[in-house]
Amino acid sequence: MVFNRTVSAKPAKPARSTAAVSKQPGKTWILLDETGDSWALGRTMKAFVSVLVIGSGVLVSCVHANHTVEIPVQGVTATSPDALVRVAVPADWRPFVPSPSRAEFLAPDQWSRVYLRAMPAEVDLKHCPTLARRYASEFIDAWGGPPRTRVANKISSGDTVDFELRRADPKPGGEIIWARVVCREGALAIASCTVPTPREQQLNPRCRGILESLQVVARPKPLATASTR
Repeated sequence: MVFNRTVSAKPAKPARSTAAVSKQPGKTWILLDETGDSWALGRTMKAFVSVLVIGSGVLVSCVHANHTVEIPVQGVTATSPDALVRVAVPADWRPFVPSPSRAEFLAPDQWSRVYLRAMPAEVDLKHCPTLARRYASEFIDAWGGPPRTRVANKISSGDTVDFELRRADPKPGGEIIWARVVCREGALAIASCTVPTPREQQLNPRCRGILESLQVVARPKPLATASTR
């Protein structure tokens, strides 16, 4: 498993300018120097560009830092393709002890968590959509059925299945599980994000980003070592 840490860029330092800048919620006003000549206008345009840079920097800096988790999947035969399954996990989510085919992470709230598993698909490309749907159903069934657990949403599209489970447990508020299953490039992968129901609105965007980052890509097989006499 490989961890590649990526950190959001810092905002650029604004250029100095004599032009006045007045800020209101949702607005930025540039006030021209009283002379109104071309020199003052040039200084004002520089200030305007600086404000744009600052604004862009703020947007970038608000993006949460992530690290990329990668699980290699080896083909079941010498001719089967190898694959790499990767997902972006928040940098402040603590990893559990991983296994060769599985990774789990716990959020700072000590409840929310991310689960990633990857394995050989053992089917050809034509049968991947069927395998993805079957594995999603098995994952759902493993949590039990109503009334403790119910499927709130399930969408199948080609080799990808997205679904949402709502659980009455743990008490008092229960929890929500968002998950995505992908069968592609000879690999079967599932990523899930579980959060307490009371924090649904707050953590939904974070979980959606995690699931959308799930990738299954082809990985070149290592070159055979030439035999020596």
